[in-house]
Amino acid sequence: RTQDVTADASWASGNTAVADIASPGLTDAISQGLAPITATLSGVVGNAELGVLNATIDAMSITPEQATINVQTSEEYRATVLLSTGDTIDVTDLVTWSSSDGTVASVSNDTNSKGRAFGIKKGTASIVASATFASVTIAQTAQLTVDAVEIVSLSIAPANISVAAG
Repeated sequence: RTQDVTADASWASGNTAVADIASPGLTDAISQGLAPITATLSGVVGNAELGVLNATIDAMSITPEQATINVQTSEEYRATVLLSTGDTIDVTDLVTWSSSDGTVASVSNDTNSKGRAFGIKKGTASIVASATFASVTIAQTAQLTVDAVEIVSLSIAPANISVAAG
């Protein structure tokens, strides 16, 4: 079983010149560089490396920009930010995903399926990726059309068959 213990853990930065702990699970970026981040709870330690870039976000994009799927099928969306340095970073797992019409399509925020939209009924919905980076909230949308599958013909194979009675 997995449980979110962010608020219960003790947090520390191994390089406070680069990043400091603002509140449980959140850091303040101080300067460019790398900072090891540690969370400790009941003697169990988790580690991560935080990279701070000397850049700002110029834009965010979602791919695909437009997609068409059938009811009961899905489409994988990716979110990317363009930095002032010209670099791009995939932020699919960092943004919050939503659908403008939850009756037409849903979109996952689960760890293993972030950005996966699922067609519920025929219609159109905007798939939205939003996030706050360095106190700046950004959002971008993509268009998803969900079509209903229409049966146009049926065939039985083999067309002619004979079997023995009994």
